[in-house]
Amino acid sequence: MIGYMQSTRYTVLAVTATVILVIAVLIGATTRPGIMTPVTERLVGWVTGHETSIGAAWLTWEDGPVYAIREIDVADRLQAGSIDLRPNWFGFLPGIAMVGSATAASGTVIIDRTGGGSMSTDYESYIDEVSLSGIDVIIRRAYATSRFRIVEGSGSLRGGTLSLDAVAGDGRVYFRGDGKLARVETIAGDATVEGPNLATVAEALGIAAPDVPPFTLNGRLSVNADNWDLTGISGEIGDSDIGGALTVHFREPRPLIEADLSSETLDFDDLGVIIGLPSVNEDGAALNEAQETANARYQQSTRFIPDASIDFSRLSIVDADVRYTAASVVDAPFTISAFNLDLAIENSLLTIEEFTASMVDGQMSLSGTVNGREQPAESDLSGRFDDLDLESIVPDRMARGKLQGRLDLALAGSDFRTAFGNADGSVSFWAEGARLAAVPIEAAGLDIGEALVTLAGQDRDDPVYVEAPCLVASLDISDGIGTADPIVADTEDSVIIVDGTVNLRNETLDLAVKADAKDFSWGTLMGDITVGGSWRDPSITVDAGGGAAQVLFAGLLGAVAGPLAALPFFETGDGKDVPCRSLLDRARSGNALPGGQ
Repeated sequence: MIGYMQSTRYTVLAVTATVILVIAVLIGATTRPGIMTPVTERLVGWVTGHETSIGAAWLTWEDGPVYAIREIDVADRLQAGSIDLRPNWFGFLPGIAMVGSATAASGTVIIDRTGGGSMSTDYESYIDEVSLSGIDVIIRRAYATSRFRIVEGSGSLRGGTLSLDAVAGDGRVYFRGDGKLARVETIAGDATVEGPNLATVAEALGIAAPDVPPFTLNGRLSVNADNWDLTGISGEIGDSDIGGALTVHFREPRPLIEADLSSETLDFDDLGVIIGLPSVNEDGAALNEAQETANARYQQSTRFIPDASIDFSRLSIVDADVRYTAASVVDAPFTISAFNLDLAIENSLLTIEEFTASMVDGQMSLSGTVNGREQPAESDLSGRFDDLDLESIVPDRMARGKLQGRLDLALAGSDFRTAFGNADGSVSFWAEGARLAAVPIEAAGLDIGEALVTLAGQDRDDPVYVEAPCLVASLDISDGIGTADPIVADTEDSVIIVDGTVNLRNETLDLAVKADAKDFSWGTLMGDITVGGSWRDPSITVDAGGGAAQVLFAGLLGAVAGPLAALPFFETGDGKDVPCRSLLDRARSGNALPGGQ
């Protein structure tokens, strides 16, 4: 019996020693890269189902066991300069990950979503905590690819606090929240996105946005399988505040952006980079590349229409449904004080469902389409102008009253200048009961005598006005040439008619101003006024031939009898009223007279 017990004891000791020796050998083997590198390659390849190559793999000790992997490449899934895995002592138990934490640096992670559906959750069975630095993330979808670089990131595949500092395009993304990295449907938290231009950030994420000044956006980000929601937005774009919410739907055949945004105060020049006008950043921020390009083009140009184009490549990769409201607008032309915009993009067709700009007095509204499916792009625009204040539009208090208007244009071209240079349609403005400054009205009819008398008698700060029951300005536009059809000002003193053209192609004027006095006037010259030159630098000339003949006739009369010399300068005042009602009706309807008569 005693012998049997001794034999058993020796057996147990032998087995124990053997186990210890085997463990020691195994542990020793795991510390040798020559042994563990090929073993790890095969194991990772079997788990992932992808061809794998590893530069080196071995077990080391740093406050506990660490399995180090260097220069790993899992084909089309993962590349990393280094991965350190800390095994979990209790990883053999159900519900506990085999790896307590994983640290990866300097590499690329590719997430393939081309088949749709949720991301794979297999890895959460093997790994719990992850810490990443210098990792490029590529998310592939059938219709879009998102790319960003994780500068620093940490979280859990199984659930908990998440932290991310990333670069997307030229912008920076900061995120702090909760969720499971293995299930994107669970991720939600506070996010900040900032950068010199939102367009580069959107491009990196596989969507599209217009060029804008430097920006900062804060909000609550929820990441779902196919939706990204940013709600409670607050921040700035240039010198304008911005708020609201937006959702990106990653759907086929193109992502859809739904946005409902607003600004308490919009600085109008923040739109300059979009429409080709100059812009400044009043907070001292440096201009981005798009702003500098737009500013340089505008400063080098002598044209009025901006040298800007629509990037139709952006319209082709994203659909959109956008609503934007600016409660107040500063630094805007034409006294714009607020506006609302509602637009949609679908398969390169941009539809302006509503654009309404409120003035200090009056309102402008615009709707239409820009079709980027055609080359060159085709646009159709319709607009109305209601109760615009003439005094705020016309310089030097030359007019008072309320102006109405409408436009209907068909354009062809991908940039503003080409599109307007090919324009067809009509533009009309009209006013009933307006008042026009008396001096320029008399001067327009070359009624120099009455103009001088009026000028001498009026208060400089309170000019004399004449009633203008009928004021109509219509252009019939064909192939970029606008023909006056007609331009008429019917006042109590005279009828002024403007004939000629406004060239939208080269932005020049060729207009003849004719006046017919209704009252007896002295000091009237014979001749017409011509308005020419460019829109930015117009010129005004008087027909010298008529005036010279008038002076010669006066000289002959003066040789016979001195007082008769004044006769050529008297206007008998036989001007007739124009058919105001029919002109106003035609302007309202946008119908031109046949042949431009």
